[in-house]
Amino acid sequence: MHEQLELPLFPPIGFKALLDQKGVAHLSIKINPRLKRSWRVRLDRFKGCYELFIPPCCADAPEEIKAALIDWVLLACKKKSRNTRRIKRALEEQIAEYIRLQNGPWHGRVFDREKVEGKTLGCKYDLALLLGHINATYFSDEIKALIRWGSPRSKTSFLSLRRDNHDNRLNLITIAGIYNHPDVPRYAIEGVIFHEMAHIKSAPFKRAGRNIIHGREFKALERSYPHYRQWAFWEKHDLPKLCRNDRKKAKNRFVFF
Repeated sequence: MHEQLELPLFPPIGFKALLDQKGVAHLSIKINPRLKRSWRVRLDRFKGCYELFIPPCCADAPEEIKAALIDWVLLACKKKSRNTRRIKRALEEQIAEYIRLQNGPWHGRVFDREKVEGKTLGCKYDLALLLGHINATYFSDEIKALIRWGSPRSKTSFLSLRRDNHDNRLNLITIAGIYNHPDVPRYAIEGVIFHEMAHIKSAPFKRAGRNIIHGREFKALERSYPHYRQWAFWEKHDLPKLCRNDRKKAKNRFVFF
């Protein structure tokens, strides 16, 4: 049995106590019954604080999961860097794994395939065409996945597992809406797609009880992308400019997972 299913000797520490320990005073945590396998954070500009909404299964989560949720919010509200994105993704994997265990082996959502296939055309690029090109050029057409744009102001691209209406299990790649901009070069958006496809080719695994998301095999595969250095430089120096300009236009800031 998983350690999380064992009967604890002491009740788990609460969110309030963890917030006090970390000295975080600008965050409140609320349970949203409508959330099942996801969580979100919102900035309440009237109160001047952030609100973290969690699914009911996280209300009595172990201390490390509660701490991971708090750390995730703190990173989500910080200025993005390559290091913070890497840590944030690791926290997301840790939280998602716990939620998956609470909700059973399948954690994908049923979706309409036709609707997904209709969300690939952007202001400059068609994601379906780029996915097909990358798949044929670098993966010998072995990767089976659908792709779509995320919400217009989303900053995070991710890979998820879903089921279609015919109960087929598929990989779904969601590309951050911030990339749907005329100033984004092709090598940059192809780099993001290549990164998510690499997660399918080199799937996460467990070692000594830890989830290994970006192992050696994955990193080697990611660096095989011919424009990797150019994309990494663009993400570090140019992508933050797009994000800053986008924040100026937004009245309310939401971060979703």
